[in-house]
Amino acid sequence: WPRYLGRESGRAGWEEAGWVDFASNDYLGVARNDAVARGAVRALERSIADAKRGARDTGMPSRLVGAAGSRLLAGNYEALEDIERMIASFHGSERAILCQSGYDANVALLSCLPADAIVHDEMVHASMHDGMRLSRAEKRLAFKHNSPTALMSALNEIGADKVVLVAVESIYSMQGDRCPLDHIVAVIELFPRAAL
Repeated sequence: WPRYLGRESGRAGWEEAGWVDFASNDYLGVARNDAVARGAVRALERSIADAKRGARDTGMPSRLVGAAGSRLLAGNYEALEDIERMIASFHGSERAILCQSGYDANVALLSCLPADAIVHDEMVHASMHDGMRLSRAEKRLAFKHNSPTALMSALNEIGADKVVLVAVESIYSMQGDRCPLDHIVAVIELFPRAAL
């Protein structure tokens, strides 16, 4: 789609127009950030130099661009652990973990968090549905999109004695609308065993 909005069309590009790219996963603009690109080039140059040194010293080149598999199967990078430590520190958390995509992060999180039930906005992404299907939650219940009142009804239906995970999106990827998070949190706080 950028081809139609960019310079090729003879009109001002979407970046110049101040538009935000919601058609891809790069709505923060990280993939087109010059500082990020320069940092990636510097890291690749260091990796090439390290690979040449490794090949000389051990006869085997080190990885240049990627692990060629999961960390479990193909090995871990110290750089990934450094980034996870920085993320954890930024959030005041003990640990953090990087996932290869938002889809994988949603599946991983929802499939492993313990809960008796999961209550979710009816418009959550397919990745959340996949994670919920893999969870051990006995019940899944959808509530009307962006409705704190419907959330309250769903939580009452589940019951205050159950551990409930509430799943919403801050920005709904399929519609582009925002979650009324302050109102959703206010409802959740009425249920001591519910978490967002």
